[in-house]
Amino acid sequence: MKFLFSIGLSIFLFTQLNAQCGTALPDDIFSQLHAAVAGLQSGREQTVKDISSTNCLSSNQIGLFTALLANDQEKYNYLTFAKPYCADPKNYINLASHINDARLKKMFQNSVVEQNTQNLNQQSTVLPTQPELPVQAVQTTVQTQNIQSQIVQNQTVQNQTLVASTPVQLQPQAVMHSPIKGYSGRVGCENISADDAFWALEQNLNKQSFESDKISLLKRQLSAYCISTAQLSRVLKMFVHESNKIDAAKFALAYIHDLDNFPNLSEEFGFQSSQQELLNYFNSNSAKFTKKTSVSESSNYQGTKGCNAAMSSTEFANLLKAAKLETFDSKRTEIINSGLGQNCLSVDQIEKLAQLYSFDNHKLDFLKIAYGKTFDKDNFGRLESLFSFDSYKRDFNNIMKSGKMGK
Repeated sequence: MKFLFSIGLSIFLFTQLNAQCGTALPDDIFSQLHAAVAGLQSGREQTVKDISSTNCLSSNQIGLFTALLANDQEKYNYLTFAKPYCADPKNYINLASHINDARLKKMFQNSVVEQNTQNLNQQSTVLPTQPELPVQAVQTTVQTQNIQSQIVQNQTVQNQTLVASTPVQLQPQAVMHSPIKGYSGRVGCENISADDAFWALEQNLNKQSFESDKISLLKRQLSAYCISTAQLSRVLKMFVHESNKIDAAKFALAYIHDLDNFPNLSEEFGFQSSQQELLNYFNSNSAKFTKKTSVSESSNYQGTKGCNAAMSSTEFANLLKAAKLETFDSKRTEIINSGLGQNCLSVDQIEKLAQLYSFDNHKLDFLKIAYGKTFDKDNFGRLESLFSFDSYKRDFNNIMKSGKMGK
C-alpha cells in the first residue's frame, strides 16, 4: 500500500522555523530521512534542498546531507542554499571542510562571513520570515508501510506533490545512543547508526562490481555514519584482496563507535602481515579519534586486590592480539610477560589469555605467573575450569592452598 512520506515534516515547519529555526530536527527522525536520501539513485541535491527548506537542521545534519552529494559544485550549491535553515549558524563555516575545490571553498567561506556580518550590523531580534513554500513541493513516495521496509525492498523513490494541510508526524525508528551492551572501552563517534540505515550503504557497496569502486563509494559516504566494529566487519567481508580490505579498515577507524573492539577485526585478514599492519595503525591513530575514555571493567570490585587497577581495555586488546599471533605456548608466555610489564590483569583478562594455550601444563605455568599480577585475587579460583584434565585441576587447587601460586 502506497503512502506519502512527507519529507517536509510539516510539524516542524510551522512550529520551529518561526523562531529562526530554533530547534534542530530530532536525530531519530533525521536518521530516517538520511537513510531514504542515501537510497536515492538520482535527484539527491533537489531532495535535500526540499528537506532543508521545510525543516530546521543542525550544522552536523546539514553536513551529513552534504556528504551524500556527488561533487563539490553540488555541495557548494546546497551549503549556500541551506544556511537559513541551520539551528547553529555559528558553526556553519566549519562545513567548508566538505568542499575540496579551493575556489568553491573560498567562495563559500566568504559568503558565510559576509552574511554573518550583515546579520550582526542589523542588531535586530526580528526573525527572518519563512520562505513561502511552492504549491508543487517535491516529495518522496515510499512504496512500503515504513522506512525500514522501503530500504529493505529497495523500491524506487518517486517525486510526488505535497498534499498536507495538517502536520504529519513520523514514528521514529530506534537509533542506538548508548554504548554497546557490555562494552567498557573507549568511544569514538557517539551515536551508532541504526542497522536499517547502515544497510542502505551496504546494499550500495554490494552493487559495485569492482573493489576499487567499493572503496571509492565507502570513502564518499561513510562520513555520514557512526558504525560499530560489527557493522564494519560485514563491510570488510565484501573485499577479497587484502590491500583493499586494509585500506577500508584504516579509513573506517575515524567513524567507529566501539574503538577498543577494532583490533578484533584482524581476524578478517588471512595474512599475519596484514593483521600486524592493522594493529600498528590502530595503536598510532586511535587516540585522536577518542571522544570518551574507557571505563574500568573492575572498578566495582570490593574484594582482595593485588594492585590498584587492571590493565586498560586498550592495552589488553593489543596484548591479547600479540599473544594470539604466537604459535607456540612457551613463546606465548614470554610475549605476555614482556607486554604486561608492571601492569595488572583482571581475572577475566587472565582467562582470555589462558584460553589461548593448547596444553594444560603451559596453561598452569602461565597462571602461576599471572596470579602475582592479578587485580581481583578473590576471583582467581574459578580459573580451575580452564583445565581439561583432573590432574591439573588438582595441581591448580593444591598450589592455591599452599600459597605458592605466583611464585
